[in-house]
Amino acid sequence: MRSNLGRRTIIDDDTCELCHGCPETADHLVFHCPVARAFWETIGFRLEQRQQVNDLHQLPRPPGIPVDEYDTFVLLCCWQLWKRRNGAVFRGEEMTLRQLLHSCCEEARLWECRLLRATKSVSNAWCTIFANAM
Repeated sequence: MRSNLGRRTIIDDDTCELCHGCPETADHLVFHCPVARAFWETIGFRLEQRQQVNDLHQLPRPPGIPVDEYDTFVLLCCWQLWKRRNGAVFRGEEMTLRQLLHSCCEEARLWECRLLRATKSVSNAWCTIFANAM
């Protein structure tokens, strides 16, 4: 996180590379950056103003998102937000919300093989959620 690098005076500017509006902390990147907030809201989450990454395991499940492998779904979403941030920072990539949702669906297909046999079909439900949000 840029805020950690700023505290150590490794960088001068700890501003988020995606929104250029706030210091880049884990909480900002995952929940409070306008890019992240739009993503979560588009797939049905209603975030609290002070949502924290430390409370990720307590993130309320919206209706329509399967109970099975819910924690894995949340981690997949966080992983895609992180990859999107890295693409912007290290490769200068600009990814639209639609592209982010599409990459989430692609990643869900890849993660399907790691799910228990009884819950493998949940990745289809995840892809439907992402597709409906596009």
